[in-house]
Amino acid sequence: MPLDSGELKARWKTDEGKELLQKVYTALQARAPCTDILAGFPGVEEIDSGLDLRGADLSSASLSGADLSNADLSQANFALTVLRDADLKNANLSDANLSSANLSDANLSDANLSGTNLHGTNLRGADLSSADLSGATLRGADLRDAKLRAADLSDVELDGIELSSADLSDVELDGAAPSNADPSSADLSDVELDGIELSIVELDGVDLSSAELDGAKASTIAAAGEVPSFGSVSPRLAQKAREEATIEKTKRCPFCGEEILAIAKKCKHCQSDLVTKGHAALPPRNRSPKSFGVEDIAKTSISLTVGVIASFVFIFLLFLMKPTPDKILQIWGVSFWVAFLAGVLKGRGLFGFLLGITTGPVGAVVMVCFQSAVKKCFTCQKNIPKQAIKCPHCQTDQA
Repeated sequence: MPLDSGELKARWKTDEGKELLQKVYTALQARAPCTDILAGFPGVEEIDSGLDLRGADLSSASLSGADLSNADLSQANFALTVLRDADLKNANLSDANLSSANLSDANLSDANLSGTNLHGTNLRGADLSSADLSGATLRGADLRDAKLRAADLSDVELDGIELSSADLSDVELDGAAPSNADPSSADLSDVELDGIELSIVELDGVDLSSAELDGAKASTIAAAGEVPSFGSVSPRLAQKAREEATIEKTKRCPFCGEEILAIAKKCKHCQSDLVTKGHAALPPRNRSPKSFGVEDIAKTSISLTVGVIASFVFIFLLFLMKPTPDKILQIWGVSFWVAFLAGVLKGRGLFGFLLGITTGPVGAVVMVCFQSAVKKCFTCQKNIPKQAIKCPHCQTDQA
């Protein structure tokens, strides 16, 4: 009768188990065969290769270059173990603990890694061709330059993994979640990504030619530099990914009406606080009205034209009246105040002040004809920016 999980681990805690494990460890370090060492040990007869290390604790061991091909290492503990350049071809590592282990340049082709804990594991340059990693945890793992051709990564946790220059050709990623992954310059040709979520993924230089992305969710994909080439990917998904990669969504500030990023917390134009925890968004105090904008050019041009014509008429009438210097000074003073007050009422006080003091009656006429930069709030009747869709004083919607 096959040994259960508890019995597999318990056998290594006996005096015989501890002694055999030490001999196996020494043999593996010397790259010598160790099947004879394990002969007759409970459960070994269940494994065809005779290399039975199921449930063994080899954590923090140094096994660089060890030959563990065809070994059964299921449920074994290899946390923090150094297995650099080790031969694990066709090995059974299902449900084993390889967290933070060093497996760089190791041969894991055709290995069974289903349900294995590879959290933070160094797999850089490792050969995982045709390996079964279904249900494994690869969160934070380093798979740069790794060969994953035809590997099964379905239902794998890939959060924050490094996939730069990795070969993922013909990989099965059904149900995997590579959010925050970095597959920069990776080869994803012919990869199956059916139903996966590619959220916050860097795709700089990634080859997605012939990739299957039906039903995939491509949200917040970032492409450093140029937008990635999507080859023969579904046109609909490719277009969606390009839009996510190149377009920043915008909205209009509810206080000044200017265009800002949709994720903005403060308006860059009027400095209004758009996200105030527990309260409605509030504008900054003592905020000056909206300044002259490009959108007012057409209306302002008409106003200026009318104002200039009216000014010439006014000057012509003064010339006919032939006023004294004192009379001209009085007219200039009255004109200044008219220009200044008109500017204040229209939200352009400084402009009215300068125009009135420099051009006198001409400035007064121009300022009276000038377009207003403010409007009255429907509720509180206070002046607010002309394009505002929410009153910064009483928070009433203006649209």
